Order: sequence, then structure tokens, then C-alpha cells
Amino acid sequence: MHSFPDALTTTSAGYLHIVPRLLVEPATWFPLDAAAAIIAVGAAVTASLLAAYVWVATRSVFDTQRARALVVALFLLAPPAAIELAGAAENFHWYGLAASFWALLHRPATRREAVAATAVVALTALSDPMLALLLPLLVLRPGGLLRAQLGARLIPAAAVAGLAVQAVAILGASGPEGQSSFSPLDLPAIYSQRVAGPALLGDWWFGRLWLAVGWPAAWIALALLSALVVRAATSGAAERRRHAMLAAAGSLVLFSVPLAIRGTAGMVPETGALFAGGARYTYAPLLLAWVPLLLLADRRAGSGRHLATLFVVVVATSSMGITDRGLGPDWADTLAQARRACAAGAVSVRPRVAPLSRTWRVTLPCNRL
Repeated sequence: MHSFPDALTTTSAGYLHIVPRLLVEPATWFPLDAAAAIIAVGAAVTASLLAAYVWVATRSVFDTQRARALVVALFLLAPPAAIELAGAAENFHWYGLAASFWALLHRPATRREAVAATAVVALTALSDPMLALLLPLLVLRPGGLLRAQLGARLIPAAAVAGLAVQAVAILGASGPEGQSSFSPLDLPAIYSQRVAGPALLGDWWFGRLWLAVGWPAAWIALALLSALVVRAATSGAAERRRHAMLAAAGSLVLFSVPLAIRGTAGMVPETGALFAGGARYTYAPLLLAWVPLLLLADRRAGSGRHLATLFVVVVATSSMGITDRGLGPDWADTLAQARRACAAGAVSVRPRVAPLSRTWRVTLPCNRL
């Protein structure tokens, strides 16, 4: 067992997870029976607060409230979020990375908005060093690093300070371990099946198409998505073209680098089989892949805005909704088994808290049960 300060400064997979640790801490103040609910509610509230910020920040990119609302819908309801992120405190950083993309493009209209952007990037940096992948946005965004805005110095400083804390922690820890071998040649195949296809049709519908057609469905989806990105990046005002290119590049970077660390072998598509685990790795890439499409439909009139709404509804409601993580073990059953072990004379127990995992365990002192 760790004290709260020790837990806060203990790395996992080689880096700090400050916000997840903060979200879990209140569960230690109440009986263990309430821990699962407290953690899930805290994670859901945090995701909702980030979604509220995304609603504000996207005003700097989109002209219509409809486009901003569709981004928020995807932020909360995109299939990867529904499958692996929802209600899970440890996955805050994936939401944080997506929100930080908007924070670094945001032109705050008030000091409150500037403080919110600063908090988003700082807390994300303290929870995931991959925020560093988004720092080029500060230079490449319209107006660059020196553009006049509220928080012009504070927001980048918060990001760099958070990453500096991460760097100190990482230097004293073992690095993240790959879960499988990595091949860059796997990336286009995985992106086409796990990002491009679900971005256009949602997990369920594209999953059915994948089972029926196989690779042609994935490559056609990738070609169609690429064509829409090219269209958005070559039409309209210069600032909108820049935003489309930055979102497409962000989608590719936030997909490729985490998979280079994790490994690709475990996610390579297999014909005749639905998507495997690792949905969290496709969350931010899928969300950002939608930005060029929404820029094309960001009009107050025309059929494109209605078509974009229809497609977002299809994507947001088309989750297969279950992974191995959702199969238990049930928290109440886990506590019941732990209490039986304590009654038999154990001082503490270490039950599994994730299915099919030998390492995801929690130490429960019997005096807490």
C-alpha cells in the first residue's frame, strides 16, 4: 500500500498519471463497496468537463454551433470512448490529448477560457508525456507561436512545465514495455480498418462490412477519408485549410507514435474477425480524422451539414460496446471473495480487477474489508 503522495509520484508504464491518481483518491475515503461507483462517476464527470471545454474551444475553428456540437458528440460517444474510455479513470489521458489539441488551437476570449486551456494542457502533460506530440501546433497553427491572444505565454509554459515534471519522473523509471512487435508496414492496414472505416460508418456497421468484404472495404474507406481530407485542405479560407491539415497530421501522429511504443502485431487486422482490443489507441486519431470533414460541412446552409450530422449519429451510436475489459470481474463478487479469504486468516488479499490479466490486481488490507 502507498500513501497518497507516494501514489501520486509513482510511475506506471514509465510515466506519471497525476489526474487518474487524483480521481481514484476519493474512493479511499469511503467503504470499499463504493469504490467502483466513485471512480466511475469521477471519470465521467471529468470527461464531461473536458467536453464542455471542447465546446468552447472549437469556437476558434468552426463557424457554426452545429459543427461544434458534433465534435462534442464524437468526443463523448465515438466508439473507442464508449468501449474503453468511459468511466475508466486510468484512461483520462486519451480524453486529455484530444482536448489539448483544441486547447492549443483555441484563441481564448476571456481570462477564464485562458485558465481553462492552461489547466487542460498542464493536467494532460502531467498524465501523459505524449502531449509533447502536440506542441508543434503552437508553431504551425494560424498565427504561430507569437500570435496575440490571452494566455499566449501561460498555455505553452504550462505544457512545457508539465512535460518537464514528466521528464524527471521518466528518467528515474523503467520505460513503457511494448506488448507486441512493431512494424511500420502494419500502420496503414490498422489505420484503415480501425480508424478510417469506423470514422465513416461506426464500429458496428463497418464491422459487418469488414466481415462481408474484407480488405477492399478498409482500403476504400481509407481512400475516401483521404480524399475528403485533401478536399478540406485545398478549399476554403487559408486558416480553415491549415486547421484541416493540422487535424489530419495530428490523427496520424497520435496513431503512429503510441503504436510504435505498444507494438502493432496485436492489432493487425484479420479477415473474418472483428476488431480486437486497443480501442483507446484509435480514439484521438478517429476524432481528429473527423475535423476536416466537419470543416467541409461547417456551413449555415446546404445539404452537407445535414449529411455530416447523419454520419456522426451513425458513428456515435454504432459501438459494438464490449471488450474483454467489460467482462468483469464484478466488484461486489471480488469483495465477497476477498472477505472469505480474510475470514480464513489472510492479512491482505490481491484480487484481479481486470479480466484475462495477471498483473491488474489491487492489494486490499483485511482491516479495510
